[in-house]
Amino acid sequence: MKEIEYKVLGIDDLELLVKIRIKDLKMFSNQKITNSTIENIRVFYKEKMLKDECHTLVGYHLNQIISTATIYYYDILPSNENSKGKVG
Repeated sequence: MKEIEYKVLGIDDLELLVKIRIKDLKMFSNQKITNSTIENIRVFYKEKMLKDECHTLVGYHLNQIISTATIYYYDILPSNENSKGKVG
């Protein structure tokens, strides 16, 4: 049996990320997804990825995506426990 292969998506995979997000929205909402929403998703991912504030791992089995995991980083006030103030 073929193993699961993993790939960390990069900026070259931007359209795949947008496609995955649209699929997720369709699963959890009956609302129409507008072109404006699609463009905002694209801009969000592009900005976050270029700032190294977003990483997505995709699992493939038999050339089909079977899993995804995304972490988004954001800033909080630095503290002794978190001197850089980064949270994900």
